[in-house]
Amino acid sequence: MDYNEFEDLDESPDVVKVLDENGHEIEFTILDGLEKDEKRYLLVIETEFADEDEIEATILKEDYTDDDELVYIIVEDDNEFDEIVAMFKNSNKDYDIEI
Repeated sequence: MDYNEFEDLDESPDVVKVLDENGHEIEFTILDGLEKDEKRYLLVIETEFADEDEIEATILKEDYTDDDELVYIIVEDDNEFDEIVAMFKNSNKDYDIEI
């Protein structure tokens, strides 16, 4: 399997902002990140819910616009999502993932 966890998550921002389908900005706090096949993925939670005991996490993938602007998109392909979830589960980090 060709993947690497981010060497130093401090190199990435602690939060990322994404526009939803209605154009509203959502701020996510980064829990973890990894790379697979030269693509970067982030395990994130909505910042406004960060203090809750059980939180629904989301996986974002880094992508680039035609103008080479970095954007984050939600992983919607089921096979890609399942593969990335398995990689986060196997990373032995201090969080539990349930699907």
